[in-house]
Amino acid sequence: MEKTYVSISKTIQKNLDLTDITYINDDVLDIPLQDGDVFFMFTPFTGIAMGRVIEKLEKIGNDKRIHICSFGNSTIELAKQSWLKPIENNMIDPYKAAVFKNSGETYDTQSKT
Repeated sequence: MEKTYVSISKTIQKNLDLTDITYINDDVLDIPLQDGDVFFMFTPFTGIAMGRVIEKLEKIGNDKRIHICSFGNSTIELAKQSWLKPIENNMIDPYKAAVFKNSGETYDTQSKT
């Protein structure tokens, strides 16, 4: 994540009085993702790296509810995934922010919060 985005995000987080948020500035292929519940993917995130991360997120989504927020071309790639559903159908536009949730819900919703 670019430093500018982290700075803006932290300002918004503070203004909204949000807690339990971690920003990681690292190569997404090298970090564990299983502790996350919400993920953000933006325009520079494409190609082989995106495919690998989508595979990792699908595995995580088999065990718990996750949301993936996107902007740019990543939105189009996420919309192609059968295991994801947009929270609003009119969100599939690379020039607008989009939010997807995992649709398979193979996890036990009674024991998850």
